[in-house]
Amino acid sequence: MKFTLSISIFLVVCAGFLFQIGCETPAAMYATSKAEQAEEPPVKAQLIKQPPKVSESHVEQTEAEIIFDHTTHDFGDIQNKSKNTCEFNFKNTGNSKLVIGKIKRTCGCTVFELTKKNYAPGESGTIKVQYTASSVPGPSTKHLYVPSNAKNNKRVGLTVKANITLKVKATPLTLSFSLDKENAGCPPINLSSTDGKPFNITNFNSTNETVTAEFDPNVTATEFVMHPKVNLEKLGKRLNGNININLTHPQCNKVNISYSTTPQFETEPVTIIIQNADPTKPIKKQVLVKNNYGKDFEIESVYSEKGTMHLLGQKKVEKGIQLEIQIDPPPQAMKIRFFTDWLYIQTNGGERVQIHTNMWFAKIKEKQQHPSG
Repeated sequence: MKFTLSISIFLVVCAGFLFQIGCETPAAMYATSKAEQAEEPPVKAQLIKQPPKVSESHVEQTEAEIIFDHTTHDFGDIQNKSKNTCEFNFKNTGNSKLVIGKIKRTCGCTVFELTKKNYAPGESGTIKVQYTASSVPGPSTKHLYVPSNAKNNKRVGLTVKANITLKVKATPLTLSFSLDKENAGCPPINLSSTDGKPFNITNFNSTNETVTAEFDPNVTATEFVMHPKVNLEKLGKRLNGNININLTHPQCNKVNISYSTTPQFETEPVTIIIQNADPTKPIKKQVLVKNNYGKDFEIESVYSEKGTMHLLGQKKVEKGIQLEIQIDPPPQAMKIRFFTDWLYIQTNGGERVQIHTNMWFAKIKEKQQHPSG
């Protein structure tokens, strides 16, 4: 009985001890979990990783670059009207795709081959150019412009040069005529082969048939001397023009010679320009008429195409005749900003001089009429 009681007491004490432990343990574990969570970083902060900072000098640039072997080509001496070709080689020295845009050119040059527009890093390309020489002899320079996405040069300029020569040389190549000289002062025209090849003259013509010349189309030679005849009456009506001589030379079938003539009369100014004119008031202008050959003359009449100009007076001066012209704004001047007319001056020798007149009118507000009283 005593033994049984001792066992019962022991069991009661153990049960109480275990119960106390069971009650304290969750609280301790809960406190420990809170402390551990406070010491550890949040889960999201562990997942976001910032990239390491890299110096700008180490950042790899991806840009296209274009380099040409040469940007100027000189053909040297070439025949007029001949077709000539050259090449411009380039390379993409960058580390990104090179894209060539539309090539712009000046007259006389044609880009006749560019196989493609896109070029990979390290890839090369060629621009083939055809240059057509003009008919005018002498130095010539043409330009082409190559646009691209290249970092180093987005618009590369290419230059084509040449010295245009004639296989048949004409001397003189330009003529200056005078209305006051016999045969207009026209000198002989010399035609000579620069390569030693003989030729024939097959035709000679000029503007308005003002200049003529005799020749034998059956004569073959390396040099000809022609003596042109000038019709002064036709020349007075058309002061400037061209002479065309057709040939049988294998590399030069035509020679062009231009001529110009000093006019008998000139005016100062050549053109009348009026700006900010009052559309309600007439304008007065001084016009000097002079004879380039130093001859006396008289003014017979002065009038205008649209009737806005008339002569107020005239007087002789050292250089010619000074005219005072009145310009009357047209009725519609209040509503328009620009007006043009021609002033005609007739001389006693039958010559007529004309002056173009341009007028810009100032905008003027009409005054409002207020009722009286």
